Amino acid sequence: MPYTKTELESGNVEFYDKFVNKLRRTYLNKLAGHATSSFRDKFNVLYSYEDINTGDGIEDVNIDIPTSLYNGLMTKEQQKKQSVTSENEVPLYTQEILLDKVIDREFSELKEVKFADELPKGIVNGDLLSTTDPNDSRKWLVENNQRRRFADLSSLFAGEFNFAKFKIFDFKIIKRIPEGELVD
Repeated sequence: MPYTKTELESGNVEFYDKFVNKLRRTYLNKLAGHATSSFRDKFNVLYSYEDINTGDGIEDVNIDIPTSLYNGLMTKEQQKKQSVTSENEVPLYTQEILLDKVIDREFSELKEVKFADELPKGIVNGDLLSTTDPNDSRKWLVENNQRRRFADLSSLFAGEFNFAKFKIFDFKIIKRIPEGELVD
């Protein structure tokens, strides 16, 4: 029978405790080895370590606490070399013509939800719509005066829809109905 998380963390499951301790020792040995080389290898690649307990960077751990896992594995000077800061000053960009070409200043994170005041003639809420174009496989559900597209045909067939309410219109008419969320 599988163990619960509480049972595994209780310290009473010997094989699990051995497994976790081996992983912890391996990790701490690698950390101590990289601390002696300023957390860099022979190619000057920076190795980054996280605190086992919090997941924060090792540079933020208080290694002076006697109960710390990292006490004695590295010095404060070695710990400081775990993170790198740039000495270069980042240029300040101001709004100008060149930057306006790069940044779309008309973009808004807010989505505007629209509903039709009146649906086109012959269409009512609950209808399933398709276009007259045989190459267009898109299908929609009309709901709350919006057209909601099916992500794919399988989502249409998986739902409990009344296929008697299927109607075919030219896309010019269908697109007069504001688009809503995908049908899930």
